[in-house]
Amino acid sequence: MAQDGPRAAAAIVHQIDKTVDRIARLPLSARVIHEDDIGPIRAVLVGRYKFRILYVVQGDELIVRNVRRTRRQQPWEDR
Repeated sequence: MAQDGPRAAAAIVHQIDKTVDRIARLPLSARVIHEDDIGPIRAVLVGRYKFRILYVVQGDELIVRNVRRTRRQQPWEDR
C-alpha cells in the first residue's frame, strides 16, 4: 500500500471500513471458508481491492480475525 501512495492507502482503508459496516449489518451473508474451535470463519472480499476480511460471528458480536491480501496463504495452512 505505501508504495502506491497515501491516497491509494486511504481508499483501501475506506473500502475496508465500508465492507466491515456491510457485514456488521448482514453478518451471516458471507460464505464459511473454515471451521475453527471458535466457530465458522467467514470471508468477504474488499471491493475491487485484493484484500479479504476473515471474521467470526459469536452471538451478537462480529470479530474480525484479520484482513489479508488475497495472495497470502490461509492462516490455518502450514507454511
